[in-house]
Amino acid sequence: MGAVERPEPAQRSAPMRLCVHVLEARGLSAIYLNGSSDPYVRLQLGRRRAKTTVVKRSLSPAWDEEFGFLVADVAEDLVVSVLNEDRYFSTDFLGRVRVPLAAILETEDHSLGTAWYQLQPKSSKSRRKKRDEITEHWVRIVNLSYQIEHGMLVSGRRNAPCAAQIGHRDL
Repeated sequence: MGAVERPEPAQRSAPMRLCVHVLEARGLSAIYLNGSSDPYVRLQLGRRRAKTTVVKRSLSPAWDEEFGFLVADVAEDLVVSVLNEDRYFSTDFLGRVRVPLAAILETEDHSLGTAWYQLQPKSSKSRRKKRDEITEHWVRIVNLSYQIEHGMLVSGRRNAPCAAQIGHRDL
């Protein structure tokens, strides 16, 4: 029976972490009769989830919250959903965007930088129904980035730690 060869530590692929800094949204739909919503962002990468705090009575909420995820598969998409908190009924869906992790790896600095992402409806049926509407819903994310080195992650500030704990505020 032959011995199993194990790669040297330097040859193993380094774990990758994804840093997500959720800044703000604009142009969100009013859910309540008073013309407001109570929005929050839910991030999902595979089976791992995290969420921002709820901003009460706002159509242009600001979060400025940072999250980190260990990446198991670079073929996954980060799903960024904007939802309305409703304590008495079901949560209302305001829109979502899917960001392929492979797009981040294709950049020279492993970062998509600060960008506005247009939120999409849940289904193509909703998309057709709302095609004539002028209102567009957006979410802004700062420096969606990978860091392959162990320990520190690139965020809005160079070499700043990405969240106190990777996957903090998990659901």
